[in-house]
Amino acid sequence: MDTENQIETVAAAVEVAAAVLGVFESVYPTDDRPRTALNSVRDWLLNPTIENGCLVGKTAKAAHAAFLAAKADYHASKRDAGRLAAHAARAAAYAGESASAARSEFSDIAAGVPFFAAEAAAEAAAARK
Repeated sequence: MDTENQIETVAAAVEVAAAVLGVFESVYPTDDRPRTALNSVRDWLLNPTIENGCLVGKTAKAAHAAFLAAKADYHASKRDAGRLAAHAARAAAYAGESASAARSEFSDIAAGVPFFAAEAAAEAAAARK
């Protein structure tokens, strides 16, 4: 995948995750890890420095931790809102992972990551209806 396609793929993953971020934030209004991850990816897209790339990796890991916490909450309480929130956080984490993959030698990974972000977002959106 060439650099232009990688950037487009990462940008698409961010937009997909951003579309369902509100689901996570409605259940966990004080947990900003997924939003921070998306913002760091957006910053990296505008200014792909090493510093911004490192921040993307760090915030993607934090968004993944938010996903795991929401998933554990769902399993403990069986609240549908917790399941939806977990999917939304997972989408944000995948967006960050796609940016990390795009900036590394593992650029072929970036092509598959938005699929998982879109899947997570679609699950969250469908379950909200």
